[in-house]
Amino acid sequence: MEDQNILRDTMRPAEKYQPAFLYFIGSSDLIGNDSSRNAQHFLSQNLLFLCRNKAKTADELARETGIPIFYVEEELKRQCPGVDGKCGLLRKTEWGKYIADILIADKEEFETANRIYGKYVPAFCEFLASAVSLRQKELQSFWRRNIQGNMDQSLLLWALLPDVISNFIEQTGRELKSSFEDVKPVDRPFTTVAVRGLSEPEFMYGGDSISAHDVCGYSDIMMRNVYGRRLQAHFRRAHDIAKDPMLQMVIRCVEGLPVRMLFAEERKVARRAIEQGYLRERDGILEPAILVLWDGISVYIEFQSLLDGLEEKTGELAKAVSAELGEFVRSVIPGHLLGEYPYYNSCIAAYGFFDMVVEECISRGILNAPEAPLGPEGVLMVLCV
Repeated sequence: MEDQNILRDTMRPAEKYQPAFLYFIGSSDLIGNDSSRNAQHFLSQNLLFLCRNKAKTADELARETGIPIFYVEEELKRQCPGVDGKCGLLRKTEWGKYIADILIADKEEFETANRIYGKYVPAFCEFLASAVSLRQKELQSFWRRNIQGNMDQSLLLWALLPDVISNFIEQTGRELKSSFEDVKPVDRPFTTVAVRGLSEPEFMYGGDSISAHDVCGYSDIMMRNVYGRRLQAHFRRAHDIAKDPMLQMVIRCVEGLPVRMLFAEERKVARRAIEQGYLRERDGILEPAILVLWDGISVYIEFQSLLDGLEEKTGELAKAVSAELGEFVRSVIPGHLLGEYPYYNSCIAAYGFFDMVVEECISRGILNAPEAPLGPEGVLMVLCV
């Protein structure tokens, strides 16, 4: 905050200048590679926005912002290499000018792009409801064979949603190629985009995964949780299962654990796990409230295939979304970033799709509305012996 105050104090009024505050959206695993960490203050975000679609010199940027050129030049140098020396937020042209190396949209553009996906949510949920109905026998069979205790089958769909949503967004992305046949798409394991004027949105849904080895007698453990408007995150990426007593308590309770067998401190841990939706107690027995698959990777693969056939049904829908989206993206994406169009689809246009699908499914009765933000919905644990 100190550098922001200094820069504000030294700023001179600039004609028609509108300060920009950016909200960064990351894709895939950004741990250790998130270049937006370098751009959390006032000056960097403004320079990025001013260079979003036109290359400018340091002198031009200093005049537009009213900020002394010394500060501008130092910031430009900092933003080009990025945190890993490779993926910066700015690129320097051969003519000595600077231009954004990431997609940056304003709020109005962001909302317009999201409305394109939103138009097709009812149709998508109709296909999803039909798939659930058609695969009811498989869902029930899987439930009886692999889930302990009397649980709401809706937990299955909550846990399946991250795969279902991402599959459709990827399906739309593949169809989007037809609108960009003349463009070679950028392909990287992670990326960052930004939106001007967007505060932390409540509707954003995400699904973080964590894993561990040799914990509580299991060779491998994988966990995933969903968070968004109706759900708080139980954990984020880089959370350590081996250092979380509540998660270890869940593992111990997979086959049921009598409360009377716990020491006083263990009971406190179990109580916290119940409060956070991980466990429940029935007749003095502790058992998972979350979805636990405890027969390893083969069961997890079977779990992921429970709604097989959905992609075939949504193929024409993905084409319709991509046709409309392709025309819009072509009209707004900067020419030097055309190869970033897959990330426009996944990080900008489809940003609110998960939330819209959740709300539509709840209104249709396909999903249950969570009773508490920290509940069992969307939490999945896979145990491998």
